[in-house]
Amino acid sequence: MEAENFVIKAPGKLSLLGEYAVLEKGIPAVGIAINKGIYCYIRESKKIIFSSRRINLSKIEFEYKDHKMNLISKVDEIDVLSFSKNAMEITLRYLEEIGITIKQFEINILSDLSNRYNVKFGFGSSAAVTVAIVGGLLYLHGFKINNDNKDVIFKLSAISHFISQGSGSGIDIAASTYGGLFVYRSYTSDWMREKTQNIQSVKNLVNEKWEFFEIDQITVLMDIYFSIGWTGKAASTKYFLSEVNKIKNSENLDDLKFYNDFLLATKKVVEIFIEGVKNGKKEQIKRAIAINRNLLKELANRSNVEMETQGLKYLVGAAKKLGLEILGYRIVPCDNSEIQGAESGNTEPQM
Repeated sequence: MEAENFVIKAPGKLSLLGEYAVLEKGIPAVGIAINKGIYCYIRESKKIIFSSRRINLSKIEFEYKDHKMNLISKVDEIDVLSFSKNAMEITLRYLEEIGITIKQFEINILSDLSNRYNVKFGFGSSAAVTVAIVGGLLYLHGFKINNDNKDVIFKLSAISHFISQGSGSGIDIAASTYGGLFVYRSYTSDWMREKTQNIQSVKNLVNEKWEFFEIDQITVLMDIYFSIGWTGKAASTKYFLSEVNKIKNSENLDDLKFYNDFLLATKKVVEIFIEGVKNGKKEQIKRAIAINRNLLKELANRSNVEMETQGLKYLVGAAKKLGLEILGYRIVPCDNSEIQGAESGNTEPQM
């Protein structure tokens, strides 16, 4: 009899306010999960087999041995597998450490976070892939995908994703794990880098309290609707951050003062936005949005980087004509999507 097939969906993300400042200790950001995401189809198998239309790989065989995922198949572009490979490896190692017998499995990844030409929209697809795989493997080994286990899913995914990427705040992992609209404070890259350099026990790292990390869901008590627009072109976040780091690490006192003021102002504007949403104060929300946009412009100007491109300016103008307010530079309807176990929903992913 053919093994039962399960589907885990992890939503993509948008950072609404505080996107760059959240990399620093204690600075909050506001994130939201969207209604498009990554689908992990998983079933028990005789071998570990991995397929993904997202990265155009089919029937790749692995072997899990001595806490490592060893690639059996010959693959030229091994780098494209890093997020998936590390997600599987860290999760299986955790399961092994808590005394669960490891099952062989087959995984197939589908995505609707890219268009028909496989161009990514920039909604955190690598994070969503990581969360979907972690959730899928836990589900296959008897875990329920519910609020009791979401912290475990988040931590395993954050560890895996950081090992693959080497940096990041984890807000995209949070959106894919917890869903909804939320306030997020990062564990910080420096902390995670130290913790993942030589992991002695994944179980112990998951069980310990993560310094600085906080997440709080925002209950929306007003009629608010989020829409997303895409210019059709990707921007290099990595390049922008490298330029911002020059200001952060500058020996110029004016640059250092600017960066510190930027962090303090971002923290304040996030607090204003949250209070506005929680209390239904639309003018307060609008004020926070306007200040946030100006802060991002100032940061881009100081870094000599074009953040608000012509395409974005056009999108902002079109949105305003429709009576929409602009959250940063993010203008498809959103909902409070969460990881969903054992069901795929009504929409088949495109890629």
